[in-house]
Amino acid sequence: HSVKYTAIYLFFIRISKKSPKRTQHLLPDHVQLFLRVLHIEKQNQNPLFREYLASGYYPFGSDPEFEIELGQVIMRTLEVDIPQFANMNAATGRKLKRLMALISTMAPFKPSMASIAGKIEVSRNNLEDYFMFMEKAGMIARLRQSGSSINLLGKVEKVYLDNPNILMNLGDE
Repeated sequence: HSVKYTAIYLFFIRISKKSPKRTQHLLPDHVQLFLRVLHIEKQNQNPLFREYLASGYYPFGSDPEFEIELGQVIMRTLEVDIPQFANMNAATGRKLKRLMALISTMAPFKPSMASIAGKIEVSRNNLEDYFMFMEKAGMIARLRQSGSSINLLGKVEKVYLDNPNILMNLGDE
């Protein structure tokens, strides 16, 4: 999804100002559009791509208080929304927050569940649930190994923050 949103953001900010066109036929091919815009951005050394990385993913990215608002969204998601949705207690919210802080310093990374579980003081089973709920909430993304072997089923190869705005926001802390 991030590639699509990046392409749309850059298209409307950069391309549409220069040559307004009908966007309906361009947006479905977001990968090609993204590559075209990225090529233009690299040629022009335009700061718009860096602007997107900092504030272009969310619809409220142009708000003057965006960084504060995004920080509040992240904290509310971790401390209130996920625990409430998953019928977890309030202490779980604090553990999710610690897990997110840990992920933000390591992402992208290949997770060692035992090591991470030890660092945030939870069981490996609970940790897998935390990852699942954080992924469903759009906080992180997990890349799984491809293959059909039963040993590979569900094996996580990499963990990423879901979008660059979260990375930029948590990177400041």
